[in-house]
Amino acid sequence: GGRYKMAFTTRPYLNGIGYVPYYSKDLVPVEEAAERIERLNAKCVRLWHPFATLMEAPDRLRSEAVDFFHGVYSTLRKHGVEQIIALNHDWFLPDETGRPHFAGFAVPHRDTEAFAPFLQWYETMWRTQAREFPEVDGWETGNEMNHVPFLHASDAKEHGDFTLLDRADLCTEMMLCSARGIRSSAPQSLIVMPGMAPIGGERIGVFANNVAVEYDGMVQTLRRIYENIASGKFGSTNPRDYFDALCWHPYYAVQNDQGDWRYVCPDDAWVRLNNSVYAVAEEYGDAGIGCYLSEYGFNDNGDAQADAQLAEYLAAGIRLAKEKMPYVQSIQVYRLLNIMDVPGVIDDYSLFDWKGGKLLAKKKAYAVQACFGGSGSLD
Repeated sequence: GGRYKMAFTTRPYLNGIGYVPYYSKDLVPVEEAAERIERLNAKCVRLWHPFATLMEAPDRLRSEAVDFFHGVYSTLRKHGVEQIIALNHDWFLPDETGRPHFAGFAVPHRDTEAFAPFLQWYETMWRTQAREFPEVDGWETGNEMNHVPFLHASDAKEHGDFTLLDRADLCTEMMLCSARGIRSSAPQSLIVMPGMAPIGGERIGVFANNVAVEYDGMVQTLRRIYENIASGKFGSTNPRDYFDALCWHPYYAVQNDQGDWRYVCPDDAWVRLNNSVYAVAEEYGDAGIGCYLSEYGFNDNGDAQADAQLAEYLAAGIRLAKEKMPYVQSIQVYRLLNIMDVPGVIDDYSLFDWKGGKLLAKKKAYAVQACFGGSGSLD
């Protein structure tokens, strides 16, 4: 048993939402976004807290960005948010002169000289952030590290890139360091493992408009992580020294006879897929650990008809998590707003549209509000 054996009977943070304030702040004031979160009745927010924006170096913060994020957190609290989970998946590597720079999700191979100094900086960075932000309840210590775009080799020219299992090994090392850094500053923080993407060893999976999914890659990744911990080769053999909660992204689609992928409504087969991931924790003696579904949503590609159908799909998954997946502590809908000021990024998972200087609720927003027991106008 760990410190965070979850009481499955009460799940105060089940209603969750993802919010990326930095990309939308110049168009949608944080106060306005927080009002929508309150009317949705979302109690848990997964908030993008990018260290690249917040830091000059592993032990040096940028005061202007830091002030902005303190403001975001106090605004969310004012609007009834009870649990703040901050997500970061940035880190530093040395540039040619040895100075820290952001690595774009690349790390050196574990058996190279560069690896230990990388880990040291990595731990320092988490320690620095957790000390500065005591108001953050929990940290998700990475994003989709089983997925090539979010974890690849900085030294691929010399050593090749990583396999799925290599990435699980790297993730194990990195989780131990991030947890150690966070705990040294904020012992009470909840540590959520980096959310896994539903992708396998070969396939790119869920990325932009590609909706292919493969849950087996998450099963393999989690199994490898638990094996690594049990082996003693990574240091501690206690999973709680790495994470307090499991985390994955239960995007859902199926392939038709022509090989095309399309979204389908979450159903009992979807529940079984999620259970198959959770079963790995049970197999390794970690039954009772909670899970954060830190991204769950559907991309409507800006199409109103698709939005209407996907609103029903979204609601079905939330209902199933509530009724049939007792280990889920929070289902964090991906997401409140789109990335608004990055040219060329079409990313219509959002619950709201931004048109003519106004936030307009999609059907998806009202579906989530109904599931979450919220009230009030969303426009």
